[in-house]
This record gives sequence, C-alpha cells and structure tokens, in this order.
Amino acid sequence: MDKERSLQPVMNAVLVFESAARLGSFSRAARALGTSQPSVSRHIANLEGQLGCRLFDRKNNRIALTSPGQLLFAAARDGTDAIFAAMTECRRQEAPKVLTIGCTHGFSHLWIMPRFSRLKALFPEWEIRIVTSESNNAFDPEEIDFSVRYCSEDSDPPGTPLFKEEVVPVAAPGLRAAWQVLAPRDRSGWLLQQPLIHLDEGEEGWISWREWFAAQGLPYSPPPETYFFRNYAFCLQAAAEGKGIALAWRQLLGPYQENGWLESLEAAPLRTKGSYRLVHLPQWGGHEAGRRLIEWFKAETGGGICA
Repeated sequence: MDKERSLQPVMNAVLVFESAARLGSFSRAARALGTSQPSVSRHIANLEGQLGCRLFDRKNNRIALTSPGQLLFAAARDGTDAIFAAMTECRRQEAPKVLTIGCTHGFSHLWIMPRFSRLKALFPEWEIRIVTSESNNAFDPEEIDFSVRYCSEDSDPPGTPLFKEEVVPVAAPGLRAAWQVLAPRDRSGWLLQQPLIHLDEGEEGWISWREWFAAQGLPYSPPPETYFFRNYAFCLQAAAEGKGIALAWRQLLGPYQENGWLESLEAAPLRTKGSYRLVHLPQWGGHEAGRRLIEWFKAETGGGICA
C-alpha cells in the first residue's frame, strides 16, 4: 500500500478522532478544535468509512472506543505527542539565544559599550541585550539575566564584586590648567567659587558635592537655582563642554578620559564603602555561558576585586 496516498485523505480526520477519543466527547473535541460538533461527527464518519470499521460505540449521547478504535487511538496519541515534542524542540533550537544585562545608562555608555566588541566576540552565538535604568529595582524581574548594581555602604551587597566607589572632580582641560597653578591649600576654596555640575542623588544615593566637600572639611549647600542632571553621562558631557566641574566615578570615565575631553583635578579621590557588583539569576550560576560572563567581567575590572 502506498503510505502517502493512503494517509493523505485521513490525516485531518485522525487528528479530530484523537481529540474526541482523548476528551471522551464529540462536543468537547469540537470546542477544543474550534469547530462544530456536526463537523467532528462527519470527520469520524468519513474516517470509519475509509477504514471499514467502527471506531466508537455510540449509546445515549456517550461514546466508547471499540477495539479498532483503541488500536488507532494508541497510535494517534503516540504520534501527536511525538510530533508536538519535535515541534517544541525545533522552536527551541531556532529561537535566538538571548543574554540580558541590566545597568545604569552611564555604566552602559561609559564601561560596557567601549568593551562591547570584546563581549560580543566572547558570545558569538548569543544576542546581547543591554537594559538601562537608574534604579536597581528595574533589574529584579526574571527577564534580566545579569545586572551591574551600585550597592551603598549600608546595604548587604550580593553578587560578584567588581570595583569600589572612588569619586574625583573632573573638568575640561582649560579648567584643569587653572587648577594646577593653585597651591594645594587653595584648591578646595577655589572649587567652591567654580560652576559645579550636579547629579541628582536619586534613590541609589549617588555621591554629591555636599559629601565631597564635607570629606575636605568644608561646608557646602547647592544654590537654590541649581540644576540637577538625572543622568551621569549628561553631567560628563556638560563638563567636557566647559560648563563646570563634575564629580566622576574614576572607573566610569571611558572615552571622556581616553580622548582627553575630561581630566581629573588630581584631588584625592573620595573613597566610600559603596561598590559595583555583578548580580545574576540563580540558574546562571551553573551555566557555562554564565560562568564565562562572570569571568569576563572580573578580567575587565582587574580581577573582580573591590580594592
């Protein structure tokens, strides 16, 4: 018997039969298949005509499989289960592998993006997605695989340590030249007279000029008309344009420092107990790609040691 020619007219009817036999009702099969009960009955009748035997005993609006029906149902059930499993595996294999990393916009712009080509080379078979937010809470959902988080000194930091917080004043080269001619004892007072660029402390409690001057033993309060940037990268851009002096994280200056757009004022950095750490969902701890990414972050930050 030619298998293709014998199966072609009945395959749709076999699927209808499998649903009716599994659910024990033509009506329930119709609802599951999105069709009508008479349509299900016609498919079953046509199939029985093709096979030359009854598949169901019908009595008082109830159906029961006959012996041939039981034989066909076992084969149909195994076949549809195998087909469904194969389709699921095909979709899984064709679906793109996605690795999602969450971080602040500043960390993405100034730390990850200058290294992105190296990161992508490490994961050629993966799509790397960067999700940015100024709040750690945005990185809690299950779709964020890894996140780089700022952890304040009073928190119980999870994850892999990357680097501790070090903050320094930075300015365009022209302002730095004026700073260099000053005696060290006059520099903090000079800073107080300069236009200072402010970052909104936000819910993460970013270091402010008030804290920086307090560490130098000087009181400071921003003038009432002070504008507060909500984005760290915007602060650096304003400083690079010569609009004032900004506070910068030493490890997050990126191209602004490499290209000479901003220079440190050579003040002693303000070191806090805060740190940047790499946090991941539990399932990535034992995943080969997860371990590879953790080691990459550690290597790029000098060993992943908060020192």
